Amino acid sequence: MSKHIRNTSSFLSAFLSDRLYFRKGISKSRRNVERLNTILSSIRDGIIITDAKGNIEFINEKAREICGLINKEIAKKPLAEILTIYSADGNVYPLTGECVSHVDNAYLILEDHSRRYVEMYITPIVVGEGIWEGNSITVSDITEKKRTEEELQLLTYHDKLTAIYNRRFAEEQLIKLDAPQYYPFSVIMADVNGLKMTNDAFGHNAGDRLLIATASSLQSACRQKDILARWGGDEYILLLPNTDEAEAAEIIEKISRSNKKEFIENINLSISMGYATKHRKEEDMDEVIKQADDMMYKEKLAVSRSVKNRTVNIILQTLYVKNESEREHSMGIAQLVNQLEGRLNLTKNQITDLRVLGQIHDIGKISIDDTILNKSSQLSEQEYEIVKRHSERGYQIIKASPELMYLADEVLCHHERYDGRGYPRGLKSSEIPKLSRILAVADAIEAMLSDRPYRKALSMEATIKELRSNSGTQFDPEVVDAFLKVLSLS
Repeated sequence: MSKHIRNTSSFLSAFLSDRLYFRKGISKSRRNVERLNTILSSIRDGIIITDAKGNIEFINEKAREICGLINKEIAKKPLAEILTIYSADGNVYPLTGECVSHVDNAYLILEDHSRRYVEMYITPIVVGEGIWEGNSITVSDITEKKRTEEELQLLTYHDKLTAIYNRRFAEEQLIKLDAPQYYPFSVIMADVNGLKMTNDAFGHNAGDRLLIATASSLQSACRQKDILARWGGDEYILLLPNTDEAEAAEIIEKISRSNKKEFIENINLSISMGYATKHRKEEDMDEVIKQADDMMYKEKLAVSRSVKNRTVNIILQTLYVKNESEREHSMGIAQLVNQLEGRLNLTKNQITDLRVLGQIHDIGKISIDDTILNKSSQLSEQEYEIVKRHSERGYQIIKASPELMYLADEVLCHHERYDGRGYPRGLKSSEIPKLSRILAVADAIEAMLSDRPYRKALSMEATIKELRSNSGTQFDPEVVDAFLKVLSLS
């Protein structure tokens, strides 16, 4: 209880006994009675005075405002009929009686059905030889204080992004639930698959949606007694009191079935999960969590490769939907590099890698807005800087793919120039991976021979002239010579 409302109540207890003496005729001074009424009305807390039967004798404007009783005729009416106060557990709080009582975090329901939280102090009015004449009730509106406390509680124990509990809350609950009445106690550790690749390909907003969808999927499998919390960046923990191994495995299966219907940016929601169970007090809870985490990690290793490779394909298909010319561009490069067989000392495996690079080298463009990708006029300086970052985005995506990660450097370097004036790293000549140097020429040839939103296709003669003009500066001369021979046979 606040010191202010306690002091106000103490003051009123003595103050009102004097008022009753005035009322009973012990003092005939009407001026004094009016003076006391004025003081009661000016107090910043709400004041309600009842007689011994619980009828309202006085109520100031502040109390009317707090209790939603403005413009209501309530004088001499029973307080219990006018006002219903609920305690924190939802029960009606009695406003009568001869003993001092204090209620905090009580609430009343206003006409618009909203709640107003109040703090109340009820003090008996005793006069003469201990005669009880009614009660003085001091009431304060603590709705804003309550809202602030709830917001602080929310920030303290909830994850801001997903709105589920956070690690701090989970750790506190692990201590409370580590007791025989909750055994067997199971823990499920969960980790969302493909978060980094989703962030790299579609941006952090898509990654956030993936995290939120994961929380929702896990929450939907929770029973009333279970607790779900975000344990780390892409990790979650489920606390399952009175749950054995078979039940924990059943919950995981239920989540996995549900996930098959969930998609973020056309990518199927995938969560790796593991569980462990504590049966006896002497078992270490940290070890139980570690066992669940180990099982989850093994599951992640088993499914990660297929999930990431599937995600790369989805990203490519999404890119082709955004810009159909990208598909044609990839096919054109594949046809060009096929003709390099027997040249530049390339092995069959390197020819295969070049065909794959033709498909994936521009995968980073998935993060570029359609209006820039399909722009028919010259790009602005700012737009060009956005486009230049696609090789780095592509590098991050490919590096996350177990099957393709060995080509990540080639993707990163396919816009480097032989003279060192390319991007993103400014490499030159032999510093640039060999396949990147070959891809750069094939990429340029296919682009020059094709229509683009901003220009028509060049002729074969003009294309050959451009290649010769940029040999030794933009392009590796040896690679240019090899392609010139290929083109001369076309």
